[in-house]
Amino acid sequence: MTNELVLRFQKVLREQLRLLPEQKVLAAVSGGRDSVVLAHLLKTSQQNFAIAHVNYGLRGTASQQDAVFVKKMAADLQVEYFEKRCDPADFQQNLQEKAREVRYSWFAELCEVQQFAGVMLGHHQQDQAETVLMALLRGRGSKAVQGMQVQNGLRLRPLLDFTVSEIATYAQEAGLQWVEDLSNQQDAYERNYLRLNVKPLLDARFNQWEGLVARQAQQLQGYQQLLQAQTELWAPKVVHQMKPHWHQWHLSPLADLPYADLLISELARPYQLGQQLTEALLALRHLSVGKQLDAGKWLVTRTITGFDWHQPAAVQDFLLQIDGPGTYKLPAAHLVVAQGTGFDASWEQFDADELKFPLQIRSYKAGDRLSPLGMHGSKKLSDLFNEAKWSTYQKATALVLADQNRIYWVIGLRRSTFALRSASTNALVAFKIKHD
Repeated sequence: MTNELVLRFQKVLREQLRLLPEQKVLAAVSGGRDSVVLAHLLKTSQQNFAIAHVNYGLRGTASQQDAVFVKKMAADLQVEYFEKRCDPADFQQNLQEKAREVRYSWFAELCEVQQFAGVMLGHHQQDQAETVLMALLRGRGSKAVQGMQVQNGLRLRPLLDFTVSEIATYAQEAGLQWVEDLSNQQDAYERNYLRLNVKPLLDARFNQWEGLVARQAQQLQGYQQLLQAQTELWAPKVVHQMKPHWHQWHLSPLADLPYADLLISELARPYQLGQQLTEALLALRHLSVGKQLDAGKWLVTRTITGFDWHQPAAVQDFLLQIDGPGTYKLPAAHLVVAQGTGFDASWEQFDADELKFPLQIRSYKAGDRLSPLGMHGSKKLSDLFNEAKWSTYQKATALVLADQNRIYWVIGLRRSTFALRSASTNALVAFKIKHD
């Protein structure tokens, strides 16, 4: 059994993780049986490695004894030892989440500074099955249900396909010693609760459930890779980044796809919506034009063609006084103001006798009205925006040329009937936008 397990382990190192024996890796060792077996398998496989241990100090003397044990084991194995000592006071809230954050952050730092190829973690098949089950019970979504991967960035899990029984047998046959964390016998935490209370019931009724769940997770990871390839294929047809804070999605290419919702969910992953908001986004797809979803820092609006995304926090009110001819800086553009005659059609032109400085370039305000050229009376800018099919972002960033009494020009859309050029015009004030 021992030799067979070593050979399987070495196959994972060389074929799945593609590690050369001389490549140095970091082994995360708590002192428990699984991590001790991991370290000894690395030594037996002649893999270049060092040991890292996190001493959270949460169990008083027991925590110190664990650290002493792991340090001695590193010395016995003749490998380098790294230890991080923590202040227990830092773990008063969200203990497990905080502890996880601390150790993975430290592991990543060690890998960068010491040039390790990755950090070896002792997760096995039972851990995988528990992870998948917890993801299902929490409603974490399709990606979480795929469980852990043998390789995920710097995190390497060579024991993921090994059963607890195989690991226990190896430890016994190799005469290994380890420490027991008594907190693992308390069911206050969800994983311990599943392990102590739910697992025995599943074992009694479905004695191979862990292996079956782990294999399903592996298959789902394969499906995820296929979905990712499809997502990369469809992304250029759907997602159009107009500006860093404004994206437009055209959903018509996905209209006849039976797996459109899967693609939309995957395309939305970079927006970090989470499961609940992703489901709301899918529902928005079937709502009427103009309906909106507050998705954290993004506001998503249903449009005729799909979705309009923009970040309201990135849009700030703008106000700039125009005192006369010159060049003025606008958001992502420059405004050139000139006075004279002979301007071509690329300039927005006004009668200089009727348009008096100072003027303002300011943000659109709710309730603003314009007397559009070619129309009688005035009209709300919001109605003009809708007629022009302007996006939510375009409306939020709209700028107008105005004085204290009226709006003369909605930049990029319409001008007013005021200060028109006529046969009696002697001089013009002209404006031109030059985009950066």
